[in-house]
Amino acid sequence: DNKIKTDIQHKTLGLDNSNWKEFSLSELFSQVRGSRLVQADREIGSIPLVTAGQSNLGVKDYISNTEHKKYSEAITIDMFCNSFVHLDEFCCDDNILVLKPKNKLSKYALFFISTVINQDKYRLKAKNKNKSQPTKRF
Repeated sequence: DNKIKTDIQHKTLGLDNSNWKEFSLSELFSQVRGSRLVQADREIGSIPLVTAGQSNLGVKDYISNTEHKKYSEAITIDMFCNSFVHLDEFCCDDNILVLKPKNKLSKYALFFISTVINQDKYRLKAKNKNKSQPTKRF
């Protein structure tokens, strides 16, 4: 068991970060606010509805509202700056900011960026308290 742990500690990912630079979310993503959908107007279905919340990737319900905009392969940020990656189709309410990549990004890049957002959410939340779109540079 200790040998396995030692082997893992000495492995590298081969990740070259020498060309990494600071970025803003608006450079990489188009940002769209979800639309209002009160509980009384929700039609039960199979499409995840993302709203503000720390658990279950922000999924609160499953709906079938055909007029509600659908997204996929995006990062969501809720009003508390909780960030999640959603690869499959989902809908969201107006508590959610959807970050759609301007160019193709791998799922690993999306998870990395979402993790960075979550790690810095307290400063992001304070800086953007009254703004509809995060402007922080990472």
